[in-house]
Amino acid sequence: MLQIGKKVFWLAAMTLVLTSCWSKDKGKGHEEPVLMACRFTEGILTEPSDGSINVQESAFVPSVAEPVTYQLRSDVYGNFSLISSSKPLKLKEGVWYKLENFLFDTHSQPMTDVFFQPNQIEIHQFFYNLLSKNNVVANGISYYYSDYKNGQLLESPVGFTGYFRINKKVEDPELRLILVHVQNGTKYEADGKPNPFDKPSTRVLEFGDLIARIPFGIE
Repeated sequence: MLQIGKKVFWLAAMTLVLTSCWSKDKGKGHEEPVLMACRFTEGILTEPSDGSINVQESAFVPSVAEPVTYQLRSDVYGNFSLISSSKPLKLKEGVWYKLENFLFDTHSQPMTDVFFQPNQIEIHQFFYNLLSKNNVVANGISYYYSDYKNGQLLESPVGFTGYFRINKKVEDPELRLILVHVQNGTKYEADGKPNPFDKPSTRVLEFGDLIARIPFGIE
């Protein structure tokens, strides 16, 4: 498991340096993911008018016939990067994309469903940021969660499926994904609300299952 907490995370500087305590399970309820696939679909999204952080899948209309999928592999510290054979990812400023994340264990078996067990939903959440030259770009992206279980949209944000938009053209852009695994309590703060998609608290950042960084070009 990644340790992303008090010793290595400085929120004010908006940077992230990693150390880890890698484990097979240690009572987490799942093995460590070692492979990841990210599927991007360009399209048009009708944003919710009620201020919700979640959006129905029917609000998105694809504008391409085929999505583009990128594969990532983990190092021993739980940091995921693109497999070297991957072609460069190109994203358009101001255009919405559906992003679906799929995780696999050491035997290349799918394990995404494990994170949608009731006890796992409450302690896991993906967070997303646009990076430029290793620094977080404030308001660099917009994002809505869109996770479904048994055909119903989850109110609790997890982030295996969602929609994002690049809001700014920057130098050396990267999309950063962090999947936190809360060890003490749940992912909800004292007010009963989850953290915004791009502003995880230091509490929920203390431990995590993965960090992925995907470089791309902005068109």
